[in-house]
Amino acid sequence: MFKCSECCCKAPKSSTIRIHERIVLHKEQTYSCQECDYITKTPADLKAHQMTIHESINPFKCPDCSYTSLKISQIKKHRDNVHFRKKPFKCDKCPYSAPTNSHLMSHDRSVHMGIKLFKCHECSYAASLQSGLERHINAVHLRLKPFKCPDCNFSTSTPSYVEKHRNTVHLGLKPFHCNACSVRCATQIDLERHINSVHLKLKPHKCPRCSFASAKKSYLSKHIKAIHLGLEPYKCSSCTFTSLTQSALTKHRSIEHN
Repeated sequence: MFKCSECCCKAPKSSTIRIHERIVLHKEQTYSCQECDYITKTPADLKAHQMTIHESINPFKCPDCSYTSLKISQIKKHRDNVHFRKKPFKCDKCPYSAPTNSHLMSHDRSVHMGIKLFKCHECSYAASLQSGLERHINAVHLRLKPFKCPDCNFSTSTPSYVEKHRNTVHLGLKPFHCNACSVRCATQIDLERHINSVHLKLKPHKCPRCSFASAKKSYLSKHIKAIHLGLEPYKCSSCTFTSLTQSALTKHRSIEHN
């Protein structure tokens, strides 16, 4: 949570705190959403928020797929990234390439320099981007899922997860391809994780109790639960086998009991 420098007010986004300070401390004119706690300094931003979040209005449509957006600039960005696969900004340390210079700089700071300046006040999480920290707080601590799929009832805390869901479930797309091998991914984030774990052999998630390290945070969580906590909640109904994951139990049953 982000805190006001002058009072006890807290908010999940630093932008909300900045707006709060402008309202309370500097008495600036602001505009509030009547359906949620969103606040902005311009009526245009408020209207855009209401159209996208509460009315699901996206007037601009991609000519190549079913993707829609409130802004035509986002359509251009979507087409460049997804359909034209424009990634002119290339990392000089690994095969990674990015659609924007800011993405490349973020990649370099987090992957090659290990710099994560934005730290969570509630836990030990740290991010290389402010937006990453805000997504973490919204998803983990506030459990918010404001981003909704326009094709079904799927909702999530992260916009890229909606993109991934739509690409894989509704469109069958995997537009992000690895320059070092034949792997294709549904989102840019999945591609970055693939490059970091497979080609760069990075294992940034380290166990605090032993020397185990993992490329994915979820693998570390499973390791701690299984090895250090002894948790195996999934039990076979036909024998004494237990497992940490449902997939392992399903595999066991298909091999041993079918």
